Amino acid sequence: MPRFSVLLPTRNGGELLSDCIKSVLSQDFSDFELVVSDNCSDERSVAAIRRFDDARIVYLRHDSAVPVSDNWNAALAASRGEYFVMLGDDDGLLPGYLRTMDHLVRR
Repeated sequence: MPRFSVLLPTRNGGELLSDCIKSVLSQDFSDFELVVSDNCSDERSVAAIRRFDDARIVYLRHDSAVPVSDNWNAALAASRGEYFVMLGDDDGLLPGYLRTMDHLVRR
């Protein structure tokens, strides 16, 4: 079980989504998974996700659009982490975020 699950629900996030994923994968703390729940995105967004070949990524795709809250819940249901953080596809994690969170949780 990973320490953290980073939940990333998305719909047509495009290049912002790519930057978001990079911010998670470049963390200096490796005990995490990134759960991307794709709410029937366009091909540009799907291509952005598939560019990453990383075993820590769990990719879910809805074949038709679902309500936003259902997409969030799908990401949560697929997660295995002890703790989780929800991240918007136009956001990112600052360097050292997960390491800092792990330190704070242990205290």
